[in-house]
Parts: sequence; structure tokens; C-alpha cells
Amino acid sequence: MRLLLKLSGEVLGGRAGLGLDPEALSHFADTIAALAQKHEVAIVTGGGNIMRGKTAPGLDRAKADQIGMMATVVNCM
Repeated sequence: MRLLLKLSGEVLGGRAGLGLDPEALSHFADTIAALAQKHEVAIVTGGGNIMRGKTAPGLDRAKADQIGMMATVVNCM
């Protein structure tokens, strides 16, 4: 079976929901490794939360959201 997992930036941030949480990353790595034993696994990661966390002065929320969505599209290519 082929599986496609979309992991949002928020879920990679763990309980804080921001940045990258080592415990959350470890959990997902273990789970994905187990799935990969029996299935083909592809992963798409988000980028919106990371972009919003680094918003430049003068960049409005809508533009930051659009950049984050484009990061997700680029990540799936």
C-alpha cells in the first residue's frame, strides 16, 4: 500500500505548536519507520507556521499565510 502523510508545521511543533519539537519529531520518525516496514510512505510537510514565526516587518498576515501555503506546495514536489 502507498501512503501519503501531510504533516503540518503546527503538528511538528509539538505541544507548543511552533517551531520544531524534538520529541514530536522523534515520535513521528518512529511511527513512519514502522509504517515504512510494510508500506511505501511519502511525506509532505507544511511551512506556514514556521513562516509566520519569522514574519518580516511590513509583511502582513495574508502574505505570510500565502508564503506558508506555497512552502507546502514546494515541499510536495
